[in-house]
Amino acid sequence: MSSIIYFQFSWLEGFFQDGYLYAALGKNAAEKGRWLVPHLTPAWYSEFNDHTNFTFILEGLFFKIFGASYTTARIFAGLFSIFTGLSVYIFLGTIKKKNIAYLAFLFFILIPPLMKKSRFPNIDLPLMLFFTGAMFSYWKAYVENKFSYWILCGFFFGLCTLTKGPMGALVPIVIFFHLLSEKSIGRLRSKWPWLGLFLGFLIFMIWPVSLHLGDKFYIFERWFEFTILGSIMKSRGVSEPWYTYIVFLLKNVNVIFLLCLVGIYKNLKSEKDSFISFCSVILVTVLGLLSLQGLKYSNYLIPIYPFLAILAAFGIVSLWKNAQDRLMNVFQYLIPLAAVILLVFPLTSKTRRDPEITKLKEILKLSSRNVSKWIVYNNSYPFWSLASKNGFEDGSVTITLEKNDDVENCEECIVLIKDEDSSGLSKKEEFSSYYLEAFYLKKKRVRVYLPKKRKIGIISI
Repeated sequence: MSSIIYFQFSWLEGFFQDGYLYAALGKNAAEKGRWLVPHLTPAWYSEFNDHTNFTFILEGLFFKIFGASYTTARIFAGLFSIFTGLSVYIFLGTIKKKNIAYLAFLFFILIPPLMKKSRFPNIDLPLMLFFTGAMFSYWKAYVENKFSYWILCGFFFGLCTLTKGPMGALVPIVIFFHLLSEKSIGRLRSKWPWLGLFLGFLIFMIWPVSLHLGDKFYIFERWFEFTILGSIMKSRGVSEPWYTYIVFLLKNVNVIFLLCLVGIYKNLKSEKDSFISFCSVILVTVLGLLSLQGLKYSNYLIPIYPFLAILAAFGIVSLWKNAQDRLMNVFQYLIPLAAVILLVFPLTSKTRRDPEITKLKEILKLSSRNVSKWIVYNNSYPFWSLASKNGFEDGSVTITLEKNDDVENCEECIVLIKDEDSSGLSKKEEFSSYYLEAFYLKKKRVRVYLPKKRKIGIISI
C-alpha cells in the first residue's frame, strides 16, 4: 500500500522547487564527480553551501547504481518513509507494543503531508529516519542501560547532524527533557551518554574535515553563516505566529493529530505508559522548540510524524480496546481493494508542476532544437523552479533579466517574457515568437521568443 502511494506514476515529470534542486545536486555528484561540494550549474549554486553534502552523496550513490531520472529520484525519497514506517512497526513489536504496531504504521503512511513530501527528494526524510533511529536507540538505552544502545544512539545522532546540521541537536535536547520529566537526570553522571554524544560530534566532523583537506573549508564557513547565524540566530525570513504548526497539523493531519492528542490525554489521565510518555515528550519538545523559531516551514515537522502516528494509534486503542484486531480484520480486505482502486484511478496521472515548460521542452525536442540558455525576463516565470528543473534535466543555464534590460541574441537561447513587456524588447525583430496557450503567470499570458534561425513551425500548444 505504501509503495503504491509513494511510487505511483513516479515517472511523471515535475517536482516541488526544492525537489528539482536536490535531485540535480545528487545527479551532478554521480555524473560530474561533485561529491564534496554540491553543484547545480556554473551560473547558480556552482558551490552549494546551504546544507551539508551527506544526503546528496547518498542520492548520488543511488543514481550511480540505478541512473538519474524522475522515477529513481522519487524512489530514493520514498524509501526513507517506507524504512521509517517499517522501523516503527518492528520496534513496537520488540518492546511488546504489538497492540498498536500495525495501526501506528498505517497512520504513519497515511499522514497527508508526509505522502506529499515523500514524492520528491528532500533532506527531511533522511533526517526523519535517523532521528527515529536515535530515539528508539535511546529508549533501549534508557530501559536496559546498555553501552551498545548509547553508542547506537550517538551514531544516529551523528547522522542527523550530518544530514541537517542544527536539527540534529533535537536528539540530545529531547533526551535531556525526557530524563528531566522522569526525574532521572542523574543518569547523565554515567560516561556512556557522553561517549554517545562525542561519537555524534565525531561523525559530524567528517564533513568540515573533508572540506579542509580538499581546500574547501570556506564552504563550511558559508554554511555556518547562512544556517546558524542567519536561520537560527537571526531567524531569516518572515516571522510566523507561534501557533502556526498547531494550525497546520489540525488542518492537514486532522483526525490523526486529534487521535494523537487523545493518546497524550489518556496516558496522562490513567494509563501512565512510560513509552507513550516518552513519545509525548518528543512531540511536545520538538513542536515547542520549532514554534519558538520565527521562520516556520511545514517540512520541519517531518521528524515527529512517526511519534505522532504512535500516539494516534495509542489514542484509538485507549478509546476502543480491540481497535487494532477489529480494524485489521477490516483492512485486510480494504487495503487490497484500495490498492486496486488507486492503480485504476491514481491520485495523480498528469504533470502538475511546470506543465508548460514540460510541454515546451517536448516541442523543442521534436524540432531538434538545442537550448543551452533560458532567459526569464521581468519575473515572467518562477525563476528558481525553472533554474533547478533545467539543472536536473539537462544542465542548461537559466538567467534572469530585469525590465528594460536588453536581451542578447543567441542561437541556443529561449526568452520567456510577459506579453505586456514584449513591446519594450529592443531586439525582438531578431526573434520569432508564438503564444503558448497554457502559459500563464497570475493570469498573465507569457510569450516565448526564439531566434529566427531554425524556427519552430508550431503556433500554439
